[in-house]
Amino acid sequence: MSKDEYLITDAPLKALTVFAMPMILGSFFQQVYNMADSIIVGQFVGSSALAAVGACAALTNVFICVALGAGVGAGVRVLSLIHILRAHETKANLVCRLLLEKKNTKK
Repeated sequence: MSKDEYLITDAPLKALTVFAMPMILGSFFQQVYNMADSIIVGQFVGSSALAAVGACAALTNVFICVALGAGVGAGVRVLSLIHILRAHETKANLVCRLLLEKKNTKK
């Protein structure tokens, strides 16, 4: 088993946890940044600036979600183009596997 096959070979909960870890860590650090920003602005700038930071938090999250969605969409598009470029390899692999399976089942 190669390290790239953990999603199909490991237990589902473990595989999904490992797969989602970068997003979980990214969200965690984003929340820590927002908390630190709120604490610093509230302590050193004032309550009206803290209100402005709180009001902009939702808009910032919208931009982050759009950027994440664009990244996922671009990844899907790139992988589909790679698949199109390698379609002949994929078809050849499929034919070879089918022929080998038929040969093995005849024994």
